[in-house]
Amino acid sequence: MSAIELLVRRGPGARAARVPSDFPLASVTREQLDQVLKETGRADDLYDLTPLQSGMLLHSLTGGGYGGCHVIECAPGLDESVVVEVWRELVRRHPVLRSSVHWQGLERPVQVVHPAESVDIAIADWSEGLIDTASDQSRDWRPRVTVARTGDRLKVVLNCHHLWIDGWSVGVLTEEASRLYGALTGSGEELPLPVPYRRFVEWLRDPERQHAARMYWTRRLAGSRACYLDPPGHGAGGGERLLTLDLPAATRTHFERLVSKHGVTPAIATLAAWAVTVSATVGRDDVMVGCVVDGRTWDLAKIDRVVGLVMNTVPVIWDPAGSATVATALAGLRDQLSDTVRHGHHSLADLQRRVPGAQGEPFDNIFVVEDVSDTSSARTFQRGQGYEEVHYPLSLTLLVESGQPVAFRFAFHDGGLDPALVRTLADRVVRALGLMVSHACGPAASLRTML
Repeated sequence: MSAIELLVRRGPGARAARVPSDFPLASVTREQLDQVLKETGRADDLYDLTPLQSGMLLHSLTGGGYGGCHVIECAPGLDESVVVEVWRELVRRHPVLRSSVHWQGLERPVQVVHPAESVDIAIADWSEGLIDTASDQSRDWRPRVTVARTGDRLKVVLNCHHLWIDGWSVGVLTEEASRLYGALTGSGEELPLPVPYRRFVEWLRDPERQHAARMYWTRRLAGSRACYLDPPGHGAGGGERLLTLDLPAATRTHFERLVSKHGVTPAIATLAAWAVTVSATVGRDDVMVGCVVDGRTWDLAKIDRVVGLVMNTVPVIWDPAGSATVATALAGLRDQLSDTVRHGHHSLADLQRRVPGAQGEPFDNIFVVEDVSDTSSARTFQRGQGYEEVHYPLSLTLLVESGQPVAFRFAFHDGGLDPALVRTLADRVVRALGLMVSHACGPAASLRTML
């Protein structure tokens, strides 16, 4: 009996059973699919987690954090019912906001996209208790959206595990929310069609792209060594602590000179200074540090409009040859980053297997760039405070405003690195920037001995 005849006999309310071929981006058997759908009910889509999502899931399951919460500020006087409708539409537009993750009994974890009507937008009075970065494993880490009342203003609280969205995505959401509010109140135009996250998942699976990235990283990591500031296995202990260092005028001048004379960005200059600092701390010339790439320049059409986890963390190697000058080393780092960004989508789990001496990931610190420019001041919805947990013992974030460096922010954990050491590291980064200016023609390998 054909499937059409069977549906006719069952009546108009019948639904055909879903089969793996309905979800070509999910690595599931028929039995596994049946089990997932039994747990979740209807599914609009189903696909494998990306490599970075899988890594975050693993760390979360073993107590490594990665919870997240983003507070979005609303302009005064907004209509609460319209704000709720705006976020219902954003949930409909962007599948990650209505997704859950499943892994038990599966060879690979998958993300399930639920129907938009299954998501409730909560309404509550504002309290600090709404800021919750705890991973809600009981709900399979589905994102939660709450419209919170506070005086004459509203806030939107997005409790969302980091495996769903990155910082860039929050910017896309606030922009679209502002435009949607205008459209719903008759003062704006409708939005173009969204770019679904599955398009990025499909792009990652391209065999030629995977092969090219694997070959690049095989060459890049040849002869490299793992590098750790904190002894592997040293527990992180308690909560996260922050050390923010506003850049003095002299340091800003050093940045200007490095940018103008050597053709590097403030991010590259900071990464070089950080590598020198790590080199001085561990006592060797060759070091490896982690670097977060946002992925929004990869060759996928409209990737800058995708809401989802696109960023990745990749290794960067600092190993100046004995005769290499600071200027030469900076140029080499610039070229390395250009190639690294191009292939930065590759799985970190695969990369760490290629690094001798790696105990898990081949580094325990990461470098991040965060733009804190207030580009959304005229928007109805503005990005407020964000809270994201990471498992690395230490992260260094360069804060930039309108393209100019303004501060360093160090994040570390209670029970991990000593706060006094973190302060020493911050001071060394500042000194390293000055040394790169004053000793630009000197050997780069000598910088670490001068800190």
